[in-house]
Amino acid sequence: MGSSESALRKDIEIGEEVPRTAAVYRIWSDVFPCVEGKRWRRTLFVRRFAKTDSNETRCFFENGIKRLRQLRHPYIVEYVASSVGVDELSLLTERVNMLDLTVESLLPIEVHTGLAHILSALIFLHEKAALSHNNVSPSSVFVSLDGRWKLSGFECAQELHNTHHWVQSDFVRSVKDSMFSPPEDELMLKTDIPPTARDAFAFGKLIAYAMPYIQPYLPAETIGALEEISRCLTNADATKRGELASVANSHEVAFKNILLVIVDFLQTVHLKTREEKAHFFRNIIDWLREIPQVVIGRRLISLLLSRYVLLEQEAHSTLIPFVVRPSDLENNEPVQGLLPLGEYRRWIVPELLRIFHVHEISVRIALLAHFMLYIPFFMRSQIENEVLPELLLGMRDADDRVVCASLHAMAHLVPLLGGPAVTGLIHAKSFADGAPKKAGIYSLTNDRSPQISSPIDVSLRGYEMTAERKNEPQSSSSYLSRMLSEEDLADDCNVRLRLMSQTDGIHNELEQSHSIAESRELQGNDWCVDWDENEKEASPVFSSSRHEVLTPLSGTSSIASYEADINCRKPKFEIGMNYDMPSMNKSVAKGVDVVNYFADMEPVFAKAPSLIERLECQIAAKVKEANRIARSRFAALSEDEGLSEGVDLGAWEAEVADWDAD
Repeated sequence: MGSSESALRKDIEIGEEVPRTAAVYRIWSDVFPCVEGKRWRRTLFVRRFAKTDSNETRCFFENGIKRLRQLRHPYIVEYVASSVGVDELSLLTERVNMLDLTVESLLPIEVHTGLAHILSALIFLHEKAALSHNNVSPSSVFVSLDGRWKLSGFECAQELHNTHHWVQSDFVRSVKDSMFSPPEDELMLKTDIPPTARDAFAFGKLIAYAMPYIQPYLPAETIGALEEISRCLTNADATKRGELASVANSHEVAFKNILLVIVDFLQTVHLKTREEKAHFFRNIIDWLREIPQVVIGRRLISLLLSRYVLLEQEAHSTLIPFVVRPSDLENNEPVQGLLPLGEYRRWIVPELLRIFHVHEISVRIALLAHFMLYIPFFMRSQIENEVLPELLLGMRDADDRVVCASLHAMAHLVPLLGGPAVTGLIHAKSFADGAPKKAGIYSLTNDRSPQISSPIDVSLRGYEMTAERKNEPQSSSSYLSRMLSEEDLADDCNVRLRLMSQTDGIHNELEQSHSIAESRELQGNDWCVDWDENEKEASPVFSSSRHEVLTPLSGTSSIASYEADINCRKPKFEIGMNYDMPSMNKSVAKGVDVVNYFADMEPVFAKAPSLIERLECQIAAKVKEANRIARSRFAALSEDEGLSEGVDLGAWEAEVADWDAD
């Protein structure tokens, strides 16, 4: 495409050409959507000059580029770059769409708002720039990506004080749409007319052009005002058309809708008074519900999350929490949010990610204030690649407020990414779960679910701990406190009652066991041998109690019956009862007849010994050691030792004979 290609297009990727049915081809030879620097979306306009084109034609295009480069307005197409060559001219602008190709896909509120945009741009030209456009038509009106209508095509523009109009130029006649040309241009009249009359006439025709797309949806009052303005502006007498600014002021309802109110306020929120801000943020949520979701996404998201809004305290209490959350979840559960999840991820998530790259203290703190509301709806890749690096950067900032907010936000990422991904460290288990297993404290049912034996059944443990109790006396309540925290039973009165009755039984057993242990020290060597044999036979009486499971008590009658049952099953120790063989056999038989209520249950094997089991092992080891010491103390002397020392065994043998006779 000539020498201009290297100057303008070396960093541009050109897309598919705009359809040739667009009215913009009345002026330009080619129009392409493109991407500049693999980042910015642009539109490229190209005009190829034929050999028959005069220098006047080239001057018109150069005039258009000059005016567009000078003008800066929200509703005028943004100029980016241009290149003028011998054979062609190129103009690079922001990405825009052709109005005549897009108008049918726009919603009525967008079309109505677009008319207000073009009116605002024309008033700016007439009153601020002192220019007249002279070619307002669908070929010079474009739609930006955010839905705004923008004015371009300034090839025929001229200053207001210039009374000469190029109506007789071949180029002007070729590019202007006859439908939007005033009668004086059709008749090629050179009479003096107001310099803004042509733009007023063209805008009146533009209203008529858009009327079919908005008439069925707007209020009758608004439609009537628009029709009246269109008739006034298209008057054949140019002197009776009036100025666009005065016409707009006299018919305020014609170009007013809720979208325009919100946009205008958000763009100038920093200039509003405190009362105006309070009223706006108090009602904006209800206003937003009246606007279609697509329009909110295209037109309002960037304004609702703009810097000025993020810095408003009123917005943080009502508006921002409503905006940054979706209106439903993936399971269609309703939530107090602005957009559904699909539209939320399309419009709001990219805007939030863009704000994360703004390195300003107030903006970052305001953004992180609602971090937990929106971060669960981000993709994992977005969190890892964009959000997490920005939070790490904030943690190293010199401002303590940014560091504090960043650390709070990092905590919310742990459930989403995991600890190692957030901290970047190798994690090892340093803490154990010491919480009590409440399922084992309460009663167990007859179902076949996994069961945990009760830690309260400690009859045998109390007996085995007798030797240790001699040196370290403790109450039964202190013993239970090691097994179970009292706080775990605060909500279960039945279990508390059961514990009290079981504690009394344990206390009695411990006292009886203590007396037995003392009597053992008074007996001889043969007494110890008999006791070891009897202990093995009597062990089932106690071992059976280890597998009994307590059930919750309901009512006083159940408590009484339970205490009676405990007293019946509680072993009673007396001095010398171990030498009573009938009694011992009876106790053995009684232990065998004990009904095993859990015989049909599947055994459950713990993967690791619990704290209580480890305590049992330690206690059993200490008891075993105490028994060994007792046996060694009462062991009989060897024959050689007895003879060497001259010990008289007659009295000892006589005493043993008396015991046997008894």
